[in-house]
Amino acid sequence: MECKSTWWGDADLTAAAAAITEVEASGLTLNQDYKNVTGVRAATNPEVALAAYFQRDEAGGNYGVNALPYLTGVDGALNLDKIPYAQTSANGQGAYQISPKSKALFTNPDDKRIPYTWITELQASGPKISWITKYSGNIYADGRVSDNDLIIYRLSDIFLMKAEAYAGLNNIPLAIEYLNKVRQRANTGNYTASTIKSDVEREILDERGRELFFENKRWYDLVRFHKGGTINVYTYVPNLVGKTTPLFWPLNTTVFANNPNIKQTEGY
Repeated sequence: MECKSTWWGDADLTAAAAAITEVEASGLTLNQDYKNVTGVRAATNPEVALAAYFQRDEAGGNYGVNALPYLTGVDGALNLDKIPYAQTSANGQGAYQISPKSKALFTNPDDKRIPYTWITELQASGPKISWITKYSGNIYADGRVSDNDLIIYRLSDIFLMKAEAYAGLNNIPLAIEYLNKVRQRANTGNYTASTIKSDVEREILDERGRELFFENKRWYDLVRFHKGGTINVYTYVPNLVGKTTPLFWPLNTTVFANNPNIKQTEGY
């Protein structure tokens, strides 16, 4: 395990906090209702700083389609009306679901994010798959299409970045202040547990897992908190247990074809 608690310096963290202060001054505000985070187009969404726009006929490139089940896969569910299913496999691949580890992060049953993160399919025989509900798209005359704008940066993500920076600077009160900005919207209450730096950092990581699930943040968060010493990714991620897989991707063979002087990523 490679863990270096000082792999970034105080100057970097201070600069990050200052940059985030500038973003805060831009006029972004949190949606009061969490369902509007992905449910409202970025152009009129007060929380979104940057997003990839999708309209109906562009939906084939929207990865949200991989999370939508299609009707024949969930037919007969007792809560079918609450499952964001597509009519056919062309509009819903049903390839993703929330993992037990991610689902377990949601320890508060009153967390308002849960209905807009996943729903468990209920069949007469009992609970089945927990389907992702975050990018559920829109329903048209011919069925549901995954055409949500895909969020790249939004304010709650930025608040948690600042919490992380302050924790790294050992300014625990300010770290908790920014953590609580996100928790309050989620209806999970202020953080009142341990104020030990490592514990607060772990809570920030967990909060990012809850708040930003399925927004393409998690792997980068895990690598960063591993490098900072908060977690050991080789024991935290079930598929990495007992392995020494590098945490960075390999280079494609086409890269070497274009430049034979480039070397492959260490470990591959």
